[in-house]
Amino acid sequence: MPDTYGFHTAPTPFEFERFYVASIGSQIWRGDSRLLRRGHRYHLLMFTTTGRATGKVNDDVIYAEENSAWIFPRNKTYTYTWDPQFAQWNYFWVEFDGAWASSYLEMMRLDDRHEFHGCEAARPFLDRLTKLLLDKGNDAQHEASALLLQAFSHMEQAKHQPQRNKQVQSLDSIVKKYLADHLGENIQLEEIAEHVQLSPFHLSRVFKDHNGISPMKYLRQLRIARAKTLFNRRDMNISEVGQAVGYPIIQHFSRMFKSETGMSPRAYVKAL
Repeated sequence: MPDTYGFHTAPTPFEFERFYVASIGSQIWRGDSRLLRRGHRYHLLMFTTTGRATGKVNDDVIYAEENSAWIFPRNKTYTYTWDPQFAQWNYFWVEFDGAWASSYLEMMRLDDRHEFHGCEAARPFLDRLTKLLLDKGNDAQHEASALLLQAFSHMEQAKHQPQRNKQVQSLDSIVKKYLADHLGENIQLEEIAEHVQLSPFHLSRVFKDHNGISPMKYLRQLRIARAKTLFNRRDMNISEVGQAVGYPIIQHFSRMFKSETGMSPRAYVKAL
């Protein structure tokens, strides 16, 4: 479960009508944890310092790693969980609001994306903001708001980096090609993850978010499609087809084939 500390401000009516920092804090996630929020009282900025995590804003998949930031608008549903390949996931947050908050996000073009990578330049301003409020409390509200806007400006620059969706599509193509090239081998999830330099957990989550099924389920579908093609050629027996698609033991092949198609290999061949 997460370890948390933070500070909640008490903004004045003047600040309510403009722009203010509502709270700041730091959080450490350990163990099997996931959070789902259906909307939120404030806009939320989360900045990852160590570890890695996966989240969703409505139907958009987002990723967090060291020196990356998330922005969750207050009217969106979002969820996130961390990658247990890492001992823990550390991030600090800034909640902010005010009548001008949405306009600031729109002005800095931070309203149409939720993840920002390579935000090292924004971190010193967020560090100073956090320290100010912890040390001085509400007396530092105006200076904290100014520091947050400076952090936003650096996040705007980071926004121009290639979107992670393109990276996900590239990863997806690499994984699918690897599976197709090694269809007849005894492939394990750990081998696929090592090939793309991700943890098995993170690979599975990214692949499933993009395709709706796990990498191993996709592999079974590839094997079924290949087995059917070989059966249709009628020049290989069931055992030979099983070996060609990565199942040297015919009983294992038969179970997998029937599980995926509802028919045994023998029944499929007979139906042909």
